[in-house]
Amino acid sequence: MSCLLLDLSTINYGSLSYFVCVFIPVLLVAGLYFLLRRRSVSAKKTVIGILLFLNLGQHLFKSVLYPQYYGQGFGSISTAYNICAFLIIASPFVFFLKSNLWKDFITCLGTAAGLGAMLVPYWFIGQTVFQWEVFRFYLCHGLLFMTSVLPVLLGLHRLSWRSFWKLPFLYYLMMSLIIINDTVCFALGMYGDPAGDLFATLSSLNPGWCMHPNDAFGPINDLIFALSPDIFLGDAAAGKPYVPILWHAVPAFLLIAIGGFCVLAIADRKRLKADFTRLKERLASRRGEKAEKDNRKDEE
Repeated sequence: MSCLLLDLSTINYGSLSYFVCVFIPVLLVAGLYFLLRRRSVSAKKTVIGILLFLNLGQHLFKSVLYPQYYGQGFGSISTAYNICAFLIIASPFVFFLKSNLWKDFITCLGTAAGLGAMLVPYWFIGQTVFQWEVFRFYLCHGLLFMTSVLPVLLGLHRLSWRSFWKLPFLYYLMMSLIIINDTVCFALGMYGDPAGDLFATLSSLNPGWCMHPNDAFGPINDLIFALSPDIFLGDAAAGKPYVPILWHAVPAFLLIAIGGFCVLAIADRKRLKADFTRLKERLASRRGEKAEKDNRKDEE
């Protein structure tokens, strides 16, 4: 019986535990949607706000809440040290701000990052779900996914297709802020001796793929290398490091812009159609004006 329980609790792609851990946040999103869809705006904001600050709280106070971090105090793991950590910290503030562009960014990247991490939990493949770190991982990424998608589903935010080309630049800004965050943590001694090699420390941490590719994503790395200028790529044999952020800036722009357009165009198809209709009308009007001018010249 214990062997069967261990087998069922082991995380592997396609295993029962793998699907259950992903299914629970999706089920909660569906449940909250049907529970809140006819509620007032304030009720919707209150529920989502509670989830946002719950996720922020568990991130900031890891050393108090999770046994594996007891006694460590406030450390780098409670800061914006990688993409998901940045999104968890930024999401509550973006939710209550009026910046539609940042809300579009959080919706798209937060949903992708939260769900993507749960779909590809390569840190925990072959491990059992019955451990605190696995619980923390699925809790924070599940909440990130839920709080990113629920505002749109509940009508609290309307996505705009016009934002698609701006999203990559917010991504670059986010990556830069992550490097700044880790540089500050390094200076404060959170990564060891602050008099050590900053670049080597950041490269060893590789926060959010800022510094170099992750070896675990071989085929994806090959695609990135094919789309990136050689000047930005590193060479281990020659001792040449990757250029931070720029090493994958081109494929990141293409992926985020194209993927963002597809998602935003579907979500905002009415405005997209209206904008293209106006564009066609303007072009037709200009062609008509040009034809009229040409006719006048011919008459003269």
